[in-house]
Amino acid sequence: MKCNNEAALKIFQEGGAYVEGDRVKIPPVMVEQALKSAPSRSLITGRHGKGKVLLERNVVNYGLGTDVPDHIDTYTHEIRPSVLKDIENIGKVVQKCENIDFTSNSGLASDVRPEMQDLYHYKVGSTYCDKPFLTSA
Repeated sequence: MKCNNEAALKIFQEGGAYVEGDRVKIPPVMVEQALKSAPSRSLITGRHGKGKVLLERNVVNYGLGTDVPDHIDTYTHEIRPSVLKDIENIGKVVQKCENIDFTSNSGLASDVRPEMQDLYHYKVGSTYCDKPFLTSA
């Protein structure tokens, strides 16, 4: 995989992964060890304990996808790059939807510097929705 974080690259290398520049190759033995040591279930809650996402076998949770670069404008119906306001609006809608268990950044805000996107996505997403916030790595 590609990794742009020097501290993470060091951790991968010290843990036994093969690191070449910004590329990391995780050997099968590391994957097997991670799977053996992982808990059989995990509970994720939102702010103030609101919403619960149980991660275990045979449990289905519904939520939003992440990292969507383009957005269909609610008012003009045009396809355009996602902006932070879109993520805010989506959070407000998800908060009201009882059939959606978790939220996510659901966009890549083009009006925020890429290295700051994760912070802004979480801040906006969790401000308007107190369900569990899941994101990509």
